[in-house]
Amino acid sequence: PGHVAKWNGMMEELYPPEPEAKPEPKPEPEPVDPFVGTWMFQCVISGKFIHQKKGVDKLMQWNKEGGDNQIFEVKSMNKDWYTIKVKRTGKYWSIDGKSHSNGAKLMEYTYHGDFDQQYRFVWKGNGIYGIQVRHSEKWLYVENMGQHNGGMINQGEWKWGSNLWKMVEV
Repeated sequence: PGHVAKWNGMMEELYPPEPEAKPEPKPEPEPVDPFVGTWMFQCVISGKFIHQKKGVDKLMQWNKEGGDNQIFEVKSMNKDWYTIKVKRTGKYWSIDGKSHSNGAKLMEYTYHGDFDQQYRFVWKGNGIYGIQVRHSEKWLYVENMGQHNGGMINQGEWKWGSNLWKMVEV
């Protein structure tokens, strides 16, 4: 009852083979975010690196030392914007006073998640990026296109030159 088959001398006609189980679909791989990770940021014009000097909350450029004060952890806020944490102190890049002004200093500060602590990396070619501040839509640069250790990192209008950064993966 239920299954009627005509015998033709082959067992398969009476008892057809079970259909093959379809394999479970593989989940799509999570996209890899190329910016999430641990980095050093090098100014293209000076060749110096963003640096957290002990006892100073403002960030500056300095010769490469490679210590925890020049190493930063980038975490994604969403697909475009990132927070950047100083490895040595656990504090985050912030714009002094949440200012929207040109010349406002990049500093480290306790995490609060406001837009002055969010940045994006804009490709400029040849492995070089501009770093834009979310709240002001301004760009990070080395003050006065300085070549010296201690040149402050500020936000301002895009002007090529000291606005260009290489991201060196650690």
